[in-house]
Amino acid sequence: MLDDLRERFDKIRGRRDDVTLRIHRALSWAERGLEAKASDDPDAACIFFWIAFNAMYARRIDVYLENQERQQFQDFLERIRTLDKSRAIARALGECWGKAKRDLIDNEYVSRGYWEGAPGWPENGRLREEFEQERSDAAQVAVRGDHGAALRPLFERLYVLRNQLHHGGSTAAGNKNRQQVEAGSEVMATLIPKLIGVMTDNPDEDWGKPYYPPV
Repeated sequence: MLDDLRERFDKIRGRRDDVTLRIHRALSWAERGLEAKASDDPDAACIFFWIAFNAMYARRIDVYLENQERQQFQDFLERIRTLDKSRAIARALGECWGKAKRDLIDNEYVSRGYWEGAPGWPENGRLREEFEQERSDAAQVAVRGDHGAALRPLFERLYVLRNQLHHGGSTAAGNKNRQQVEAGSEVMATLIPKLIGVMTDNPDEDWGKPYYPPV
């Protein structure tokens, strides 16, 4: 799946600059994600795919705040979407839309609002209304045929899933809530290579200084 990406990357890797470092790192982790997925280990696949995503978007934050982190990847996604003239990402998301919508966007257990409101989620009108509005907005995406517009709510769900896994908020290969882990693995396996592809095709954009450059 990554062979075409590596060929495209080979054309620019001689630049040895910030963007090629980001892509090199992202490709390495995306490959680990695909290996984990092929080995039927969706927990590991989700973690590796998010590291690949992180390698693409993360910029230095002097004082870490979760909202800044989320804003970084949302800004990155919007930029990628704007640069994706061939609409490869929208098409890829369309291919996995059923799983993405059903098991992630419509899933309250990977909604930030659910955990902010718990306990008492059903009684918290504002948070519940926000969740239902997100579901409704995402449903309209398919009607319009503009699946790329769903990247924002989708990655908000994937970020909650990422936090559950990275911070020990779930059990490895646990029996509960497996559908969102398996869906996260499937959806990111489809989308992450496409995101890397857009970055690879736009090396002259300023993608920012990556963390921990090699010395």
